[in-house]
Amino acid sequence: MVSNLVAFHAGVEALAGVCRDLPGFCAISTGKRVKYFIDALVSFTYVPMRLVSVLGIASALTGFMWAVIVVPNRILAVFLCRGGPP
Repeated sequence: MVSNLVAFHAGVEALAGVCRDLPGFCAISTGKRVKYFIDALVSFTYVPMRLVSVLGIASALTGFMWAVIVVPNRILAVFLCRGGPP
């Protein structure tokens, strides 16, 4: 774990050196910076992947519960208000 952090810090220092070569201009695009940030965040721990999995499962369960509530209410509203299907 410590060696990974040292390597990450060395990589950040190397990127900072590239940016210091030309004042006012950086050779690394914003897209690459975002990619490096995401790679650094995900590569050292499993927490981001677990968080995304939990959020996905929670949203799926919420959708299923919503469907269980809405579909019967819609069917009952059709039969009770109009006297039958359209």
